[in-house]
Amino acid sequence: MISSKTLLHLVSRCPLLKSFTLVIDEDDMLGNDRSSIIDLIECMPVIERLFIDGFLSHCFSIDSLPQEHPVSLVHLKYLHIENMCFLDSRELPLLFLLIRCSPNLEKLFLILDLPEGATTYPAALEIYEKDPITLKKYSKIWLKNLKKLTICQFLDTKLHLEFVQLILAKSPMLSKVKIWSGGKMVPGSNTRRILQHSPRASGAAKILVD
Repeated sequence: MISSKTLLHLVSRCPLLKSFTLVIDEDDMLGNDRSSIIDLIECMPVIERLFIDGFLSHCFSIDSLPQEHPVSLVHLKYLHIENMCFLDSRELPLLFLLIRCSPNLEKLFLILDLPEGATTYPAALEIYEKDPITLKKYSKIWLKNLKKLTICQFLDTKLHLEFVQLILAKSPMLSKVKIWSGGKMVPGSNTRRILQHSPRASGAAKILVD
């Protein structure tokens, strides 16, 4: 158990930290006072490899995130996020905040998760259809150095598909996109065909769908 302020203090005491793994759940946090996720980002000025859990957005405040945040993760090359649920209103903003703050990001690795209350793929689709999310407000991002995107536990939903299409359109250096569904792809899915014909900033990008 730890408070967000104590965690920030510990990280801030390591100004030369280049690789950091933080797997934390809301139940691990003491108190209800949540520090801003931006405060955490600013404690890692030279970080190069960052491994976090999507639940991080439940442990730090992401309220009133600025649309234009000063670049602060200029050294980050590899970002790995587990348990990332696109249908959680807190987690997608966290992901795009980290992307916007990381102009030199080269590799993005995501392990996706079902939304709370959904234990099956059909249940996840039902939740999405009741409250659809669009990515229009993130259309201004630009990943000028991203070379590889890996997504595990991909669901054959419009939102997941649009996310990959957004990355394809915004990554001129992209060379490889690997999508693994874990057997959750709908029989007869045309996801592979759609992505193969989607606009892309990099003509060299190879797309692998399993």
